[in-house]
Amino acid sequence: MYLHVPVKWPFFVVICKNSTKTESNIGKRDQKANSAKKPDGSRLLALTIDSIDHSKFAVPRSPSMSSKAFGQFIRPCLGVTMAICHGHCALVFVSEPHLSHDSSWTAELIAITLNVLAKEFSYIDYRSAHLSLHGDNSTKELKNNSVLRMLSATVSSRRLKSASLNTLMSGHSHEDIDQSFSSLAAWIHSQGDLHTTNQFVDSIQAWLDQPQIRPDEPFKKVYRIDQVRAWILECFCLISIFLCVA
Repeated sequence: MYLHVPVKWPFFVVICKNSTKTESNIGKRDQKANSAKKPDGSRLLALTIDSIDHSKFAVPRSPSMSSKAFGQFIRPCLGVTMAICHGHCALVFVSEPHLSHDSSWTAELIAITLNVLAKEFSYIDYRSAHLSLHGDNSTKELKNNSVLRMLSATVSSRRLKSASLNTLMSGHSHEDIDQSFSSLAAWIHSQGDLHTTNQFVDSIQAWLDQPQIRPDEPFKKVYRIDQVRAWILECFCLISIFLCVA
């Protein structure tokens, strides 16, 4: 499915498709292409976004919680999402339980990741770059109109040359981001007392700073997100303003 926005510049805006290839082939293709240039001279930015099972991040965390006395103790769970731009950055986003992981959440993380890339890798001409976005085949977070509108507005304003949205098959478990989640879950399980959100953030940052964790990404950081914008509304305004000015 091709989505076009009527702007003055002849750019392809967004290509949305379901992936029929195996996850391992997708990962290998993106890793080889992350620093390469396409035949037309543009650079490919391969971005994968996914969330880990929130039950692994129940607050507070303590060895005493395994006691039978706390068997019926209800603990809120933090939301943890990871964004990997292959060959550039690995970002982890932590949110409070009250923050919904919907389409606005995903759009916000994409915007933060693009800002990090623009700041930390300023030598890249993003106006000639193609963003290849991968994620779960879920309409709640990634596969929805809000993300498509956000990508369309980004390309229409010439911040990117083009963008594509690719959804992975259900039940994927062989992507490199899934391997990172397994390592993170084992790390959190080995920790002692983690009573607050900031302690979880510091612990995840300590895990991410290990040299064997995402060695191909030079920039690695954990962000605590306390609010997101309503992208389903703001993207309408961005596109409308841009088309009026153009």
